[in-house]
Amino acid sequence: MAKKENGALAKRVEADLPAKLTPADIKKYICPKADDAEIFMFINHCVANQLDPYRRDAYLIKYDSNKPASMVTNYRIFLERSAEFPDYNGMQSGVIVTKGHEVIEREGAIVLTGETLFGGWCKVYRKGREHPTVVKVMMSEYLQTKWKDGKRVPQAKWKTSPATMIRKTAVGQGHHDAYPGPFSEMYTDAELPTGGADLPETPIHRNGETVVETAEVSEGQYEEAEPENVVPKCETCDTELTVENVVYCEEQDMEAMTCFKCLGVSEEEKKPEETPEQPEEDTRLPTKRRRLRALVGRLGTLIEDKKHAQEIAMAAKIKVSGCVPEKKLEELTMDQLEKIEVLLEERIHAAEEENAKA
Repeated sequence: MAKKENGALAKRVEADLPAKLTPADIKKYICPKADDAEIFMFINHCVANQLDPYRRDAYLIKYDSNKPASMVTNYRIFLERSAEFPDYNGMQSGVIVTKGHEVIEREGAIVLTGETLFGGWCKVYRKGREHPTVVKVMMSEYLQTKWKDGKRVPQAKWKTSPATMIRKTAVGQGHHDAYPGPFSEMYTDAELPTGGADLPETPIHRNGETVVETAEVSEGQYEEAEPENVVPKCETCDTELTVENVVYCEEQDMEAMTCFKCLGVSEEEKKPEETPEQPEEDTRLPTKRRRLRALVGRLGTLIEDKKHAQEIAMAAKIKVSGCVPEKKLEELTMDQLEKIEVLLEERIHAAEEENAKA
């Protein structure tokens, strides 16, 4: 159970954590560019998961004014908390590389000359379990990029340390799967978009003794808007590319933009695959879904029963959507998510009152 697994942790995290996480201080010391709603969500996230942002357990990163801020958990939290679980029996992790037709899984983050980095892997061992929890992730699914000079390029650490980042992604995912309760709402900077922000490690002392470093995106790291007037050119012969040519290169996941002539592509192959248009998703939805999952985790901690908390959330989804079996969070509208949020907050309030009386 989550309470047992986080028992030692509760002694380390300050009891007055909710009191010292004020909106004014979060805006001043953690993320000056976040709006009030994002700060509110971040405070609730930290309290529910016992994360102290002043100790650099968590970061709130506003990497784009048009997108929700990312709530990132420090990578070391996965290692520290796992070590405190009584049944934790270590982990192994590394990278997946290809060389010709050979696929190699190597421990660590080393990619040799002539090899291509394909992904990362992690094995988490728990005492009393016959098999470890094994996770393998693909580089193409997590690589963070930005627009530069008319094309997509790896961003920040994904450019300088791709092997380290994809291994970190696998470690985070491995611990999510091995301990879904304690880590269900925690994601590293390798799993969430950060705009290339550097994450400072120096603790924040609000008495002015320590220089404050916010996890802000440095100038020049913001993702550039896709250029409107720059015509992409073939990197082989320098001729201008048509829209169909660019679409073809992106569909083939080609690293270099190349014209049809240099590629030797036939007229039939030039036609892009037709895909149905997808409605644009409300940018607030991912943040609201994270909020609901955090509330379920908080409720499970209060009632000391994660499974029952999930059953309560399931009942709330069925009540709001009117569907049996219940819909997934990704299928619900913002209005439905907000109604579920109200129901969960009512149950949490009731549980807190019951605990106070006990």
